[in-house]
Amino acid sequence: DAEPERFSSDSAWMPRLVLIAKSTHVWLDQLSRAYGREIHTLDAIPDEELDRLARLGITGLWLIGLWERSAASRTIKQWRGNPDAAASAYSLDDYAIAGDLGGEPAWASLRHRAWQRGIRLASDMVPNHMGIDSHWVTEHPEWFLSLTEPPYPGYRYGGENLARDDRVEIRLEDHYWDNSDAAVTFEWRDRGSGERRYVYHGNDGTSFPWNDTAQLDFSQAVVREQVIGAILAVARRFPVIRFDAAMVLARKHVRRLWFPAPGEGGGAIPSRAEHGTMTQREFDAAMPAEFWREVVDRVATEVPDTLLLAEAFWLLEGYFVRTLGMHRVYNSAFMHMLRDEDNAGYRKVIKETIEFDPEILKRYVNFMSNPDEKT
Repeated sequence: DAEPERFSSDSAWMPRLVLIAKSTHVWLDQLSRAYGREIHTLDAIPDEELDRLARLGITGLWLIGLWERSAASRTIKQWRGNPDAAASAYSLDDYAIAGDLGGEPAWASLRHRAWQRGIRLASDMVPNHMGIDSHWVTEHPEWFLSLTEPPYPGYRYGGENLARDDRVEIRLEDHYWDNSDAAVTFEWRDRGSGERRYVYHGNDGTSFPWNDTAQLDFSQAVVREQVIGAILAVARRFPVIRFDAAMVLARKHVRRLWFPAPGEGGGAIPSRAEHGTMTQREFDAAMPAEFWREVVDRVATEVPDTLLLAEAFWLLEGYFVRTLGMHRVYNSAFMHMLRDEDNAGYRKVIKETIEFDPEILKRYVNFMSNPDEKT
């Protein structure tokens, strides 16, 4: 009863989509070598290369790292000893095509030429967080999960300022630099008023915080609406959207990670158990419905014919397509069991899925190369 069947309808082209992923900057470097000339922007991608992809049967081109990235992300990596590092493709400054890729005009040129060959462009959308120095953090710090005091008395923020905007200062926690603490928050300070906030880094609770990001507070309706607006804007430019780490925004995981109920322990995110004072009734009032269901319904109404692809692990694959209405979801069981050569386990998962609802199988995305290889 808690998981009603509400599949989204496919457009005719969706089941036939063959999507190839390219890390944009890496691909441009490869193309420069292959074609013997400098290819740095999207409009410089050769028609011959698009022709080659079309001959291979590719009908979707997923370009990873299109958006304007956080300058602080690159600085952090360089300060950590990697002078050639680029900013993370998942620590964003804004949803604008990156200037070093040629900006919006270069993207428009590529979109037109790709579509002439029957290739749709796909893009990432990173709903959970923004870069620590993004415009959102600078202008609307109240949209992000934060405390008025450091979460631990031993935390100190005496390092260099990472902000580009003169109105604010942003500093990582000192222990991050000497590897003695992963540091769950960074310090944000308004230089005019002196106000300080200790903003949580993005985090899925499985490993270390993503220290170049700031965690959005999805218990706030205004934040959810802001993110939905960004998604709709992306959908108007890209007919295929891949949602990064979509599972962390399912209601039960927003609750588990960031607002653990009093007396229920918690601890997935360090320090959140101490600050988890929201009762279940209060949480239900703050976040009454699934964020993703609203996204799916709004996109269907306002930007129809957009394929929504969720990266959703934690045994949520069926829920995301059957109840939340994503068109497609990562088949993470396949990826992990292929990696581990667990044939019996995979047969069991397929059998149980067929017994529950075989329609789910049509919605799985299987990677021909496995992105979850063991390190």
